[in-house]
Amino acid sequence: MTQSLLVKAEFFLEALIWKQRACPHCGSEAWQTVARKFRVVAIQHCQNCGLFFTSPVYRPLFFSELYEKRYRGEGSTTRLPTSEELTRLRATGFANFDKNFGDRLAAMRDYGAGCQLLEIGSSWGYFVAQAEQYGFQAMGVELSDYRRRFGIEHLQLALFKSVAAVPRQNFDWVYTAHTLEHFTDLSTVFQDIADRLRPGGLLLLEVPNFDFFRFGTSCLSAIGAVHPLGLCSDFFRRNLPKYGFILQGFYDTWAQFPHRPQAESTGDAVILLAQKVSEKDKL
Repeated sequence: MTQSLLVKAEFFLEALIWKQRACPHCGSEAWQTVARKFRVVAIQHCQNCGLFFTSPVYRPLFFSELYEKRYRGEGSTTRLPTSEELTRLRATGFANFDKNFGDRLAAMRDYGAGCQLLEIGSSWGYFVAQAEQYGFQAMGVELSDYRRRFGIEHLQLALFKSVAAVPRQNFDWVYTAHTLEHFTDLSTVFQDIADRLRPGGLLLLEVPNFDFFRFGTSCLSAIGAVHPLGLCSDFFRRNLPKYGFILQGFYDTWAQFPHRPQAESTGDAVILLAQKVSEKDKL
């Protein structure tokens, strides 16, 4: 609790001292303040690209280690399994484990788009490890040194520190779940993804649905120091085509994927499938 309070206090002080100068995605300085948190942290909506973001975007100065510890526990298992437990998990395909991704991996495999897969935001590496069990040739990206080392050393995975560090091969899939909202800079991310997908390759992603104009202040809990960015269907509809993607559909839950696409996500999460334009489509 003390660690969390110290991170929040530094974020609060940063908000008193400086404001965000440009949109973390498109660099525009044209935005609208739609809300405030703690009275001093502004929630901005970029008029150019539609991204929501905090002003300022929090960058830990004095409490970077505490921020890393807090980030570690966000949405992931904090108690790591023993060697015996890990062996059993792998032998059972991670069955009865809270990080079991079998439903979405089976749907991706059955989609028939290919087996070369890159995950962005691999955490401890559980998704990449399970992807290999489902027949994918998988690599991952994880910013946290602590998490990345675990995946490399204990799961023998190919994990990289950034998308830019991943070899430029033609992936069939790029998958990312609850990762993009943690970024402090989105300016190159989608182009980096497009550069690593083959023509016709697929981007499958999930983020919290920060649709402020739909949900109002009730979604403010989803944005702050650890989640500086707010993304919604409108943002992806407006921007993914600029990077050479064709939207295939939105979903509210993984149970809908891939056979029940809809025009936008209306629930707590944005789940979307987009396809990189093929050379044939460009003509």
